[in-house]
Order: sequence, then C-alpha cells, then structure tokens
Amino acid sequence: GKYWSTSFMKCHPELKVKQSQVLEQCRASALNPTAIKGFYNMLNKLITEFNIPPEKFYNMDEKGVQLGVGGSVTIIID
Repeated sequence: GKYWSTSFMKCHPELKVKQSQVLEQCRASALNPTAIKGFYNMLNKLITEFNIPPEKFYNMDEKGVQLGVGGSVTIIID
C-alpha cells in the first residue's frame, strides 16, 4: 500500500534509515570501463544460463558501479 515502507520498518526495528552519500568526484573519474564491461558480460551470461526473467531484477547497485555523480537518496541499512 501507500505506507508499506513505514509498516516494513515497524516490523524490522533492527534496520535504520539514512541519506546516502554522493559518490566523490575522484571515485567517479576512476571508474574502470573494462571492469564494468566484464561485470555486465558476466551478468548477461548468468541471466541467460539460468533463464532469469526481467521481473526478478532489483536495483541494488553499489556506489562503485554507479556511473557519474548522483544525488543523495534515502536508504535502509542494517
């Protein structure tokens, strides 16, 4: 429903809400295009091998994979 996140947090008091930190400019400029391409090649191989449908994908990227410099967002952490 509309307030599912509030209910979820009430059921999981061990979790906390905080603002993410923006990726530093030096880290953003140091991204390795070869490593990123390798990651997505491996991901594509696994998706094909295990026949994973698109509805099973969730956005759970790490800052090191983030392209460019993004803004701060609210996140749930343990």
